Amino acid sequence: TLDYLYDFENIFIQTEAIMPISHQLMMHPANEDFSKIISHPQALAQTFHFRFNHYKNTLTQDYSSTSAAAKLVSENPQEKWAAIANSYAAKLYGLKVIHKNIQDFEQNHTKFIIISKKRTSLNLNFPKSSEKTSLLVTLPEDHAGGLHQVLSVFAWRKMNLSKIESRTMKKNLGNYFFFINVASEWHPVLSENALEELRLFGADVKFIGHYNEYILED
Repeated sequence: TLDYLYDFENIFIQTEAIMPISHQLMMHPANEDFSKIISHPQALAQTFHFRFNHYKNTLTQDYSSTSAAAKLVSENPQEKWAAIANSYAAKLYGLKVIHKNIQDFEQNHTKFIIISKKRTSLNLNFPKSSEKTSLLVTLPEDHAGGLHQVLSVFAWRKMNLSKIESRTMKKNLGNYFFFINVASEWHPVLSENALEELRLFGADVKFIGHYNEYILED
């Protein structure tokens, strides 16, 4: 995702949504038991302990997505299959849920971003968690202290960074760009001056959005 944000021009983040993830074990209502569990590899991994404790010897099969697994089970009532997916998928495809909330960790969340070709923010009708500014910063050359130089721009302004991740540029060995999240409100003077200072020492700065982060209630 970060690589695509870097490679494509004029793509901006409008908002970020944190969605709680809950997994349900479901099967076709015509069946009474099952011999195989189908789901996305991530969902299977996130329900490992439940499956180990209850269905240790049951076969599993990786599938392209949790919803696609639910759809597959619904379309093949002659097969003794079960799927791991969310409750909406069970409702959509007419499956019966036989075990609820089987994820290993209750605080299981996934972050999603909404992107647009317009530099605008998007407000959602959910609790607002924070505000963020996302930047892609490329140094003019790889040199000792380069990252420290970038971080100092925000440090002396007391601008808190909630995320910084380096990614290879896939051009030359040792060339990186940095994905940075600044966790604060957008300040017309302070924020703009920070970006300008980065550019003054030769860094390429790609602004990809100032936006709200929301928690989507389950």
